[in-house]
Amino acid sequence: LGAGPLLRSLLLVWDERYALLTVVITAFGRAVSEVGAVMIVGGNIDGYTRVMTTAIALETSKGDLPLAMALGLVLLAVVLLLNLLVAIVRRWRERLGQYWKLVRGDRPIGTLLLLWPTWWALWLAAGGFPPFWTLFVFTAGVWLTRSAGCVINDYADRWLDGRVQRTAQRPLVDGRVAPREALAVFGALMLLALLLVALTNVLTMQLAVVGAALAIAYPYLK
Repeated sequence: LGAGPLLRSLLLVWDERYALLTVVITAFGRAVSEVGAVMIVGGNIDGYTRVMTTAIALETSKGDLPLAMALGLVLLAVVLLLNLLVAIVRRWRERLGQYWKLVRGDRPIGTLLLLWPTWWALWLAAGGFPPFWTLFVFTAGVWLTRSAGCVINDYADRWLDGRVQRTAQRPLVDGRVAPREALAVFGALMLLALLLVALTNVLTMQLAVVGAALAIAYPYLK
């Protein structure tokens, strides 16, 4: 297709993003444990420490056993959490991929088309580059609401999409994602969008409610 080395590399990284995330999390856990072990063996220099394990050793040598035990429990909790996160990523890798397709994450053109007038309006309203936080809230809000709209659209049309060649392979149609899962994803996306809107002013929240109602009603009015 004429892709250059850089584009091929980026596509390869994108296809293996979950595997790379697992490697990063595992490497972080190993680094924490091994660096801590080395520091304990080497001792603390002038009572100065930056690592959790050396802090435990330091407090133990001072005789402050309750604090040392508390830090040890925190360290164990962090290690357990990292291992749990790795297990979740491995188990849910395929499921997350189906959710990603459900929200059209693999087809960002719709989001980009919505972002263009949104950014244009922000630039005009601010008379130049808008505040970074405002830009973030509206950008994230566009992605969340567009994704939620795709989910509720597929949910409403699931009885029809299977008869259309273009939509027959959607996750909700062929059973890779259950209808209740789709509703849960839709609810989570709308909740996150609501939390973002709550950080703005009253007028924006009122307009967002109207926009959300239209997005939900649209698939049932076609």
